[in-house]
Amino acid sequence: MASDLVADFQADRESRSDWARAYVKGLDLLGMKVEDRQQPWSGASGVFHPLLTEAVVRFQAQAMGEIFPASGPVRTKIVGKQDPNKTAQAERVQNEMNYLLTEEMSEYRDEMEQMLFKLPIAGSAFKKVYYDPLMERPCAMFVPSEDFVASYGASDLKTCPRYTHVMKKTANEVFIPLTVGGGISSIENIQALLKAGADKVSINSAAIKNPNIIKEASEYFGNQCIVVAVDAKKHNDDWFVYSHGGTKKTDLLALSWIEKAQELGAGEILLTSMDKDGTKSGFDNELLGKVSEFIKIPVIASGGVGTLDHFYDGVAKGKADALLAASVFHFNEISIKEVKEYLKDKNISIRD
Repeated sequence: MASDLVADFQADRESRSDWARAYVKGLDLLGMKVEDRQQPWSGASGVFHPLLTEAVVRFQAQAMGEIFPASGPVRTKIVGKQDPNKTAQAERVQNEMNYLLTEEMSEYRDEMEQMLFKLPIAGSAFKKVYYDPLMERPCAMFVPSEDFVASYGASDLKTCPRYTHVMKKTANEVFIPLTVGGGISSIENIQALLKAGADKVSINSAAIKNPNIIKEASEYFGNQCIVVAVDAKKHNDDWFVYSHGGTKKTDLLALSWIEKAQELGAGEILLTSMDKDGTKSGFDNELLGKVSEFIKIPVIASGGVGTLDHFYDGVAKGKADALLAASVFHFNEISIKEVKEYLKDKNISIRD
């Protein structure tokens, strides 16, 4: 049965090869580019701004204005004789539907904008609306035409014997676990990143603002892919949590916040010492040791690496489960291979 399904899908995809080539050509025409021109004189402007791009953006803006007017995207019409009860019912339905599309389904408008941008180029566009039992609400997802494969010869979806939604992963060439962080503020953001190929997502400021997102995400996706990043800085005898990339001090004590994150369902803690970050003087093993004493989930040490010894101390003294470094690798001061070999010689178990 599986082989038949694959064969049918491949035949359906092959049947639209002419359309696929035309579609790719259309996407190429959308691209803006800059060329180094020598004619009619050296340094002349080489900016290409295709009219097609302007037309598509104009269409998208006008269509969104029509679909999402100030009164909301849903309007009701009473069929037959009107009376006060029908009028009141129609108004309730309209208000409920507008609330659902604009408030509950927070992704609906963004997905519609994407769909309308692709529609003039592809000639068709699709939106999947489905009920998600874990989120307990309807959800909307734009399906690009290149990811929607219909049976050959089908004239409409109602009579189409089969159609396939192709789910893509963009991390095809990354063969190590990939964690993505930065700007993640909703379950929808997490879902999109995981669908795109991320193995884990790291949340920081969003969790501070709304701690319940940790619980929701871990229950929905599993805590194995939810990393809570904590930026901590010492003030007197306590470490405090910072948000927004370490620019804003909060009133949260780092140790208490980490304990709460674990209780809410975090699968890992990425702990960055702002006191040590960029100093190349070693991890904050005092902070790491205190955290590792009372939590059961893995702790990733970050901030301060400058030598091979610092990697070893992060495990031996800080009791970290994993180690993060940046500048020593970016500037080729130490190689990843050197670190692995060094830690192996120190009898530290690491993944090859």
